Amino acid sequence: MTTNERLKLIAKELLEKSEIALMSEKIDMQNRQIARYEERITNLEKRMGTYIEATMALAKETKTQLVIRSLKIDGRRHGRSDGEVEIRWKQWKAEFEAGVPFRQIAARWGMDPSTVKYAWKHNWIQPKNKIFNRQSTMRVGK
Repeated sequence: MTTNERLKLIAKELLEKSEIALMSEKIDMQNRQIARYEERITNLEKRMGTYIEATMALAKETKTQLVIRSLKIDGRRHGRSDGEVEIRWKQWKAEFEAGVPFRQIAARWGMDPSTVKYAWKHNWIQPKNKIFNRQSTMRVGK
């Protein structure tokens, strides 16, 4: 092999290596760009998740407020009828099982936390109230 042939062979090898290096560099650049896009997508997904959670919480709060308003319609017993209490306690039970603390449930419904705890102590089942089922023994005037 002559010197010219060796030089041509070395030049060819160097050219191939430089092409490989350029291709490798391009691939690295593309990988970095892909990583940046993935990071952006991840951040966007996190923000979307937060937005969805906030929207769901707002919808749940709105639904709770609608239930509260609908239960306060009967003015005769001021929301204390057996049916109203049963519905209210079921809603409290669902909220409590979802992880909402007593104080927060009570605040939503405009009540004292001890009222919600009372329902919890009775396993969310309203005890029969003897006073409301009893006939009045009081005499009004003679």
